[in-house]
Amino acid sequence: MHFSQFKHFNTSKIPVAFKSFAHTFQMMNDYEFSTNSSYLNVGTEFRSEYLLLRYLSVFNKRTWTESIHLNYLTTPYLNSYWEAGYSLNSLFFVGNVGVFTGFKGSKFESVAVKISISGFE
Repeated sequence: MHFSQFKHFNTSKIPVAFKSFAHTFQMMNDYEFSTNSSYLNVGTEFRSEYLLLRYLSVFNKRTWTESIHLNYLTTPYLNSYWEAGYSLNSLFFVGNVGVFTGFKGSKFESVAVKISISGFE
């Protein structure tokens, strides 16, 4: 089959990216799990000004927002891969920083700290 007939998932393995964390797999190789058969891909982000750090008096005057990310993928070759993460968004109005963990089924795979330079989202 031709490369364009495969479904390629939104990934960003590099530590500093110019795209949003939302709905993006942070620790998957770019084309490793592309597929031309059935798949299930679910991504969600919950964003709020008051999740964790803003409740602390030292941080409550800052302008950032916080997000919790969850992405899930299953294909015939990759069974139940998911990533969970936490990020601070709009730091200094230009960037985001996040911590993400990856799992295959219930087995821990990896953890990463990522930076995203994407401005306002």
